Amino acid sequence: MTDPVEVRRVRLGVVLLCHARLDVAAHMARIWVQGGARVAIHVDAKASARSVARMQVELSDLPGIVWSRRHTCDWGRFSLVRATQDAARLLLDSFSDVTHVYLASGGLPAAAPGA
Repeated sequence: MTDPVEVRRVRLGVVLLCHARLDVAAHMARIWVQGGARVAIHVDAKASARSVARMQVELSDLPGIVWSRRHTCDWGRFSLVRATQDAARLLLDSFSDVTHVYLASGGLPAAAPGA
């Protein structure tokens, strides 16, 4: 006879690092939040203020999103780590129900079926 398995509620938190294609990143964030996840978004400081403002307006109806302080990020540099750490800390401080954190790139949408 087996013991009953304890079921623990899981709440996904996503750290989304973005630098380009903010429309795609916004779409990804919307899917996660509508599915019950919480999302912290970091947008590279090199992205234009206009495109960031557009993204923020597009996602303003979703309460499960927070915006991390922006850093200028370069591939392979500590700046990416700093951006990730800041966004993860904000995510965990803002949403006490988050149990798991997933790191995602806003510039890499899922592959299309058959691609």
